[in-house]
Amino acid sequence: MKKYGVSVPIAGYVYIEVEAETEDEAIDKALDDAYKDEDIVEIEMYRYLLEGNVCNTYCTEASAEEIKDE
Repeated sequence: MKKYGVSVPIAGYVYIEVEAETEDEAIDKALDDAYKDEDIVEIEMYRYLLEGNVCNTYCTEASAEEIKDE
C-alpha cells in the first residue's frame, strides 16, 4: 500500500466581537486579531472550493453587524 500526503481545502468562518466606529473598521480589527478555536462557527473540508463559476461555500466575504445592547 502506498502512503500519500493530502492537502484538503477548508472553508468556514469565525465570529469575533470587536469595538469599532464603522463596519469596515470592525472587519479590519477582526482580520488583524488572531482567532481562538472557540471563535470557529463552521469549518468544512472540500474537494474543490470553486468549480467553474460555482463557489461551494456560502460565506465568501467578511461582514459586520452592530450589536445592540439590551
